[in-house]
This record gives sequence, C-alpha cells and structure tokens, in this order.
Amino acid sequence: MLGALKIRVRTLKPFWFLYNLLHWRSLRRNRKLYDQAGVRKSVFGTIAHRDFDGSNGATPWLDRDGAPEAFASSADAASLPDGVAEKIPGWIEDGFMVLEGQISSELVDEAVADVGRLLDQGVVSMHFRGEQVVRDSYEHSDPVRRMFTDPDIGRTLRFLFGRPAQLFQTIDFFKGSEQPMHSDAFHMTTQPPGYLIGGWIALEDVRPDAGPVYYLPGSHRLPYLMSEDLGVSGSAFSIPLKDEAYGDRVAAAAKQAAVEPVDFLAKKGDVLLWHHNLMHGGRPVKDPDSTRRSVVAHYFAEDVICYHEVTERPAILEGSVPVPA
Repeated sequence: MLGALKIRVRTLKPFWFLYNLLHWRSLRRNRKLYDQAGVRKSVFGTIAHRDFDGSNGATPWLDRDGAPEAFASSADAASLPDGVAEKIPGWIEDGFMVLEGQISSELVDEAVADVGRLLDQGVVSMHFRGEQVVRDSYEHSDPVRRMFTDPDIGRTLRFLFGRPAQLFQTIDFFKGSEQPMHSDAFHMTTQPPGYLIGGWIALEDVRPDAGPVYYLPGSHRLPYLMSEDLGVSGSAFSIPLKDEAYGDRVAAAAKQAAVEPVDFLAKKGDVLLWHHNLMHGGRPVKDPDSTRRSVVAHYFAEDVICYHEVTERPAILEGSVPVPA
C-alpha cells in the first residue's frame, strides 16, 4: 500500500514543482536553453517532447543524412584515438561501438575495491530497483571517475556529439539487470534528440548464463518514441503512468524492424558505447549464483536541454563532470 501511495505521489505535478524548486541552482541553466527553444514554461514545471516545436538546433552530425560522406571528409577524424576512426561507420550504421580493453585491469580492480570500501563505510548504499545497484559511485570514487573520464573516451564522445560531453550518472551492477528492452531516449531525453550516449564497462568477463547486455543493431535509426505515441494522457495536475504502454510500443517496433538482438559477451575492461535511441536490455540470468559486475554511465552533450520524458521532469545535473577531450 505504501508503495502504491509513493507511485501516486510521484505522478502529481505539484510534487515535482516543489522538488524542482529545491534544485533551483541546477535548473536555472535551463532558462536560456528554454528561451532558445521557444519554450515559455517555468524551468521548475513539467517538460515533455510536446513542449518543443523542433526548432532548437540540429541532431548530432552523424545522425543526419549524408553522415558517411560527412565523416569521410572530416579533418577532425585525425584527432580520434588509435583504432576508433575505423569504428565510426559501424556507429553510423549500427548505433554502437566497442572499445576493447580500454580500461586497464588494474584500474578496474581499483574501482571494484573502492566501491566495496564505500559500501562498507556507508558512503554509498545499495538501491533496489528489481536488482540491487549502487547509484552515482563516480561522485565518491576517484577510480570510477577516472574510468569514465578517460581522455580517449572523451575524445570519442566529443567527435560523436560534435561538442563536449558531461558525465551525468553512474550505476554499478553486481548481477545481470534483466532489464526489459528499451531506449534511453524515453528515460533520459535531450532536445535536440540524440545528445546522450551510454557507456558500459565490464568489471569482469561476462558469461552467457549471467544475463549479458543485448542490443538491436541499427535500431537507433527507428523513430524516437515519445509520450504522444503511447495513447496515454494525464491532467492539469497529474502525469500518466507510461511504462506498460511504452513497453508494448517498444516490443511492436522491434518486431516490425525484424532485427536480431546481439549479446555483448564482454571481456574485463571492455567499454560499450551506445546511441541515445539504441534498443537494448538484459538477458535472463540463467545461473542465479553468477555475477555480472559492471558499471554504466550516461553522458549528455553540453548546451542541450536534458529531461526525462517518462516522468516529464527536467534532469537535475548536479554533480555532472566535464569529460576531458
């Protein structure tokens, strides 16, 4: 009953307005961005895809028509780390890339030990969301922060975005997440769309029975799913629950696209980068005693509006870290 009440409260727009007021220092940056986008709303109120008219700038350059030709003629490709330029055509076509062995085994071990220390000291804690995870360890752990602000990753992100990147969030996983198929674009949204990239680091070799991450190559080129596509509606005071309708639409889109999912059987230290709109999820865990130690981060590009379409609230970017490039 308490859980149902909590869910109900979180659908109330006045609740989120008051919550956002508490974070006014972070949200005031949005005023200039809202004005540029023609959004005449308070930065403390709800925000959703329907509030934009599409005039706030262009999508990332590698998402546009003619991207392969633009990349082929780009002088900036010379600035990419060794071996990354050859992965860009795959990014354009498939929506992901793997940086094999990007993070050293020593730094991975240091990060794992440091998160364990932070848990023992009570600096971070386990959160339950279907599985137990640690949120935002990068805010307290130097090794975790160093993994995700690796300059080679930073240069790659800057090239993909066409602008600098900010590290926004990390989630440490201990077992396979078994997450349903989804695209990050509905949960962590940008205007213009496409200016978020997920980064996933394997902290151990991933076994097939441990619930590996899977993704649907090329699904990033499907239309973005937004609230108006779901056939749900709220009111002047409430935000509709969208998870069930969203899950149905994602499944239907994937079936229509007829794309076979690919399991990511990563090796320790591998980094998977994926596009904002790439469909992905977690396979079922077949061995309940298995672990799948990993940590995921999300990166926003600088100077874009960041919000959560699923809950229609602006993103609180306190604690975000510039990624050196």
